[in-house]
Amino acid sequence: MKVHQESQKFCSKVIGSVYLDPLGWTSTLAVRTQKGRLVQITTSGDRELPVATGTPLEVRGTWQGGSSAGEAAVAAAASTATASRAMGSTSSFRASSVRATAQLRPRHHRPSVTRTAARGSASSVPPPLPRISNPVVEKDISTIFIPIAAVVNPASQASTLCPGSSQPMLTAAQLARVVFAEQNQANATVGSIFGTCSFGKSQLTQGNSRVADLVRLPCTDSSAGIPWSFASCQIDDISGLADAADAVLRARGVPLEKYKHRVYLLPPAGPSGCSFGGVGYIDCGSDMSFECRSWIGAGFWGVPQVLAHELAHNLGLEHSGSQNAAGQYDQYGDGSSLMGACCSARCPSTPQAWQLGWLNLAQLDGSRLAAGKTRRVALASQDSSPDSGLRVQADWAPGVLPLFLGYRKQAGGDGGMDGSLGSKVHVYRADMGPRTASSPWMPAHTAWLTALAVGESWEDPPTGLVVSVDSAAGDSATVRICRKGGADPTCGALLAQAKASP
Repeated sequence: MKVHQESQKFCSKVIGSVYLDPLGWTSTLAVRTQKGRLVQITTSGDRELPVATGTPLEVRGTWQGGSSAGEAAVAAAASTATASRAMGSTSSFRASSVRATAQLRPRHHRPSVTRTAARGSASSVPPPLPRISNPVVEKDISTIFIPIAAVVNPASQASTLCPGSSQPMLTAAQLARVVFAEQNQANATVGSIFGTCSFGKSQLTQGNSRVADLVRLPCTDSSAGIPWSFASCQIDDISGLADAADAVLRARGVPLEKYKHRVYLLPPAGPSGCSFGGVGYIDCGSDMSFECRSWIGAGFWGVPQVLAHELAHNLGLEHSGSQNAAGQYDQYGDGSSLMGACCSARCPSTPQAWQLGWLNLAQLDGSRLAAGKTRRVALASQDSSPDSGLRVQADWAPGVLPLFLGYRKQAGGDGGMDGSLGSKVHVYRADMGPRTASSPWMPAHTAWLTALAVGESWEDPPTGLVVSVDSAAGDSATVRICRKGGADPTCGALLAQAKASP
């Protein structure tokens, strides 16, 4: 191991995460040097790096495994970088500190109200809660899907497959039926997931996207002088084969720049090749100075939820998890979200759909819920209306992240949700606030906390709130929310009920 203390400056480009990953990769950072090498940045522990796509960084630490001070000087001048699952790149930089050299984009702040419901006239009835919304992150999700085969000699149509590989999982025509709702209206597709879950606000269609003809690549090659191989699954490998696939498509006259997103569908590659479900850049941003990429594993070409999951990473979503039986955060543990574990059909969670600009949430804070008081709130089901869900900013509890409530049922984009989660009010906690042109958000994990059926209550100790579901029928549910701190008998009754609830 070569060790040389360095302070390096990078511009980050955060790459995303995987489904069903047997390798146990964790999110990390990698930067592309001017020579084209992707250098992995590692940190001690599992702490979340304070970066998003485009964040300028200064990283202090030591080079490890095949790098040198000379290469460090090259890396210091890197203009782009990428964060991804740790895939064991051939060299790495172990960071003792990671610091943004420009102001980080705020995670959340006190929201500005963008739309308010009309006020009632009766003085005894509290006025309707205001609604808050975010700009739609991306209206046209223009994407090219690139199926890939690994062959010994790409120039020969009769060439044998690379060792350990097999025929592509689907033809281009079959893949198009996985992608486009226009070609497969009877089943969930990538296009229908985005169109349905967004109420038509974000579209992936035959008009703005395409499936490329099969791209045949050699078993091994190099990109920018860096070797890559289908028999390995390091950062250099998946980036190199993506570069090679791009070169083939450009030679065919395909206008790649027309498509913001590029999805590379990898072939089977034997025990040493990539075995993940998917990997994707997290939050490609609006300044597209680089390719916005994701990769799909060989066994998942025909699973639209996996393709949509990785594209949602591109749009800025992180995973949606929950606390497991051991008390640890499982980043795939939210069964109500597309950004949880694979592979049932459901939309992003309530906070994530709001983050993307798809929902207009009611807003509740201390000015509308005094200590010891109770508030009744009607929630439309998330599948039935974009005016659904509630964000609770407990400004009386400094440092506590907002709560989100959403009524979810097995319908529309949530049609594949597990039956145990349907027709219930789901409660989430997420570090999310309004997104504007001047203050975009950082990608953030969300935590699913509970799902409540009619008659059930739940208490949130950090905020002193109790949530109780009074009714849920059709496209609407009614909840009562009380805040500890007074002698209101209704709130007291809900507290007692919450303690007795499972």
